[in-house]
Amino acid sequence: MYNALLRAPGATAALIAESLNLSPARIRRALGALERSAMVSRTPGPVALHTRPARRRP
Repeated sequence: MYNALLRAPGATAALIAESLNLSPARIRRALGALERSAMVSRTPGPVALHTRPARRRP
């Protein structure tokens, strides 16, 4: 899914789900995992892709 975001930065979760033929719930779970690892941030509307790894907070 991260690769799909790289190909379509700013895509919505619904668009990602449709393009990958996955359920919206599966996309939300995957986005949650990517968000916890600081690779993306979710906002109302499109997903923000982080091009540089964020620093982990202690």
